[in-house]
Amino acid sequence: MNKSNIKAAAIGVDLGGTNLRLGIVDQEGRILKSLKRPTLAKEGKDKVINRIVDLLRDAIETSKQLSGEVKGICIGAPGFLDTKRGIIRESPNLPGWKDVALKKEIEKRAHFPSILIQNDANGFTYGEWWRGAGKGYNSMVGITLGTGVGGGLILDKKIWSGEDGAAGEIGHMIVEPSGLKCQCGRYGCLESYSSGTGIVNRTIMALKKGVNSSLINRAEGNFSLIKSRMVFEEAVAGDELSLKIIEEAGRYLGIAVSSLINILNVYRFVIGGRVASAGDLILKPAREEIFKRALNLSAKGEVIIQASLEDDAGIIGTAGMVFESLNRKTLSSAT
Repeated sequence: MNKSNIKAAAIGVDLGGTNLRLGIVDQEGRILKSLKRPTLAKEGKDKVINRIVDLLRDAIETSKQLSGEVKGICIGAPGFLDTKRGIIRESPNLPGWKDVALKKEIEKRAHFPSILIQNDANGFTYGEWWRGAGKGYNSMVGITLGTGVGGGLILDKKIWSGEDGAAGEIGHMIVEPSGLKCQCGRYGCLESYSSGTGIVNRTIMALKKGVNSSLINRAEGNFSLIKSRMVFEEAVAGDELSLKIIEEAGRYLGIAVSSLINILNVYRFVIGGRVASAGDLILKPAREEIFKRALNLSAKGEVIIQASLEDDAGIIGTAGMVFESLNRKTLSSAT
C-alpha cells in the first residue's frame, strides 16, 4: 500500500486486563500496523500508563513511515467510564484503577494528537458497525460475551453513550428477577447466566449438587480447573449438563435481546467475545427466544449474528471513532 494513497490515519487502542493492543488504521478501516504488549495490570496503574505512552510513541514513529499524519488517538478501556472527561471510574479488569484520569495522565507524560477515552464495548460495537457484521445498518447493538457481558449501542449511525457515558450495560439487564446474585450486588443479571464466568459458576453449582458430567473427569475432580472453553467442548461432545448450561445461557441472551428489540426497534445484534465462539450452541436458543418474545420480526432476516472482525474490532472501532469525532467537528465548524 503506497503512503501517497493514504490521506490520514488514527490510532485505536484496546486496553485489556491481559493485553494492550494498538492499531494504526486508515480512513477505510484498514489496519496498517498493529502492536501488542502485555498489560501487566498487577504492576499498578502508573506502570501501565507508562507502557501505553511508550506504545503510542512507537506507533507515532511507525505511522510517519506508513501514513503521515495521525489525526487522533482513541483508547478503549474496560469498566465504568466518564468518557466526556476521560476518566476510568472503576474497572474490574484493572485492579486498583478507581477514578483514574487516563486522558490527563497520558497528556502529562507526552504531547500527542487529540486523545479520546471510550468504553471498550463501544469500540467493539463501532468497529463491527463500521467495517464488520453490522456494516450497512443505521442502528446496531454490539454485545461482548467474555468474562463479563458488555454492550454498545449505535442509534441512527451514532454511538449512544447516554447522559453520563454509561449506556450499554447490557450485562446488568435483569433476565431472572429472583435469580443468581451478580458481582454488581443485584440479582438475576444477564452476566450471571451468559458470561464466561456465569457459565462456569452455574456448571460448578450443578456439579456440587451431584449432577453427572464428563467435566468431572476432564477436571480430574478439581472443579476450580473448569473453564468456559471446556464447557463448550464437552457440549459439542454431547455432555448433557454442558449442553443444558450453554442452551440456558443462549435463552437468557435471547430474553435480553428481545427486550432491546422491543424498546429500541433495532434489528441487528452482533455478538463477540470468547463465549460467542460457541456459535450456534448459544445463538440457536437465543434466536428461538427472540422469535418467541420480540415484536415485528417478520422479514427482518437474521437478527443476531457472530462478529466478523474477531480481535481487531476494538482497535478498528476506536480508530473509527476518531474519524467520526473529526467529522462532527468539521460539520459543526461549517454551520
